[in-house]
Amino acid sequence: MSQLKVDAHKKEKAGRKEQVAKQKKVRKIGRIIAIILCLALVALVVFLVVRSRTTDSADTAEDSGIELSTDDQDYTDVDVSDLEESTGIDLDGAAGE
Repeated sequence: MSQLKVDAHKKEKAGRKEQVAKQKKVRKIGRIIAIILCLALVALVVFLVVRSRTTDSADTAEDSGIELSTDDQDYTDVDVSDLEESTGIDLDGAAGE
């Protein structure tokens, strides 16, 4: 009976190194996959935040209501007295300098 136990113990011990090596390999692969998934998740979150901020700033610029006119109108005959009164700046004197 004890010889059977000794043989079973030897058999178990013979395959132990391979089992331990295989377990370590599986754990290492699992950790690497987990790290890659976490990095991908972080990259996705950063991408979405950057995209939403750039989209928001582009929408804000479009919704600001500021339009730049590129037409060639002559504004030399415009009466600036109302503008001078509201701002307190002498525009006629500034043009002569």
